[in-house]
Parts: sequence; structure tokens; C-alpha cells
Amino acid sequence: MEKFNIILADDHKMFAEGVRFILGQEPDMHILGEAADGLEAIELLRQNPHADLLILDLEMPNVNGVEVMKKVRKEYPGLRTLILTYHNEGDFIYNLHRMGANGYVIKNSGGEALLNAIRSIMKAQNRPFPPMNTWEQKSQPWQEEDIRLTKREREVLDLSDLSREEIAGRLKIKVFTVDTHLENLRHKFGVESTPKLTRKAIRLGFIEP
Repeated sequence: MEKFNIILADDHKMFAEGVRFILGQEPDMHILGEAADGLEAIELLRQNPHADLLILDLEMPNVNGVEVMKKVRKEYPGLRTLILTYHNEGDFIYNLHRMGANGYVIKNSGGEALLNAIRSIMKAQNRPFPPMNTWEQKSQPWQEEDIRLTKREREVLDLSDLSREEIAGRLKIKVFTVDTHLENLRHKFGVESTPKLTRKAIRLGFIEP
């Protein structure tokens, strides 16, 4: 029996353990490795360039899932991707399609939905989005709300998945200045943390998938 070789990337340990248990019961599925953040996911891809499927949570520390998807699209075009998410808004799903995902599963859907999604993707070959889930064709790409950013704020926002020190080094500014820009950005986007800032910026289209 042919096996699907899978890489799992999710920073929620309990959820990842549940996925591992579910897939472990299936004779046609084999987990090559697990990653708890984007950096680990990228390293696993490097170690397993012939993996069949990447199961990916977008909201991970260090390097987020969107950046991982960019790398997949550029360096591993044959790899299929299944996104794990709590979001099921039409515009969100539309943009998963735009960034090149092969499918998605809402995290509270249950094990059967996950298995059906994996098998649908692996049978669909190059179809961009299997009909295993519903997403509205009328949905539009995320639109910028009435949030106006300075040029420097946009530069900081583009790097918001990095550490404060890394952002400062990239932009050649002080860490204190980075903190100020991040605080202003959190205020403008109406969020209380930098991970939530990055997530909302992705959903609204400020950060290009």
C-alpha cells in the first residue's frame, strides 16, 4: 500500500498529539516529522524534500505559516499543503486559495474531516482547492480597512514575525524605535499583542501571502 509521507507543523502540542494519534491509525499515512514553529517546519522541509503533504498551522511563532507557504510555493512546488485553522470566514478561505494552499480544515471539525481532507488533496493531484470544504466564489481578497500607516510602520509590519532585535537589525534602527512602531501598529489594528497584529495584518491584506 502506498503511504502518504506527511510533515505536521502546529505549535499547539495537545492538538498536534491528537493529529498524530489520528494519522497513526491509518495504514496509508506516515508522519515524517513534527514542527512546533515555522523555523522547524522549514528545517523539516529541507530534510525531507520529497514529502507528499505539509499539514500547516498559519499562526506559529518565530516564522509564521504564511512565510512557510511562500517558501513552499517557491522551493517545493510539488508539495501539497493542508492548512489547519480556526477561521472559516469566506475572505479568509479565499486568501488561503490565493496563497497556494491545496485545502484547509477547521480545527474543531474532528478527525474524520481531517482524514477526508488529506485523501481528497492527495487524490486531486494539481487541483488548486478540492471541493471538500465550502468557500464562497464571491469572496474578495482581504481589503485594507481604514488603517493608515507610515512608510516605516509598513516596513516594521512586514517584518513583524521576526524578533524586535532582528527587525532593528534589518531596518538599521534601535530596538526602542521598533517597540514604539509596534505599539503604534497594535493600537491602529486594535490588538493587544504582536502575534495578533501579524495575524490581523495577514487577514486584512497588509502582509502579502
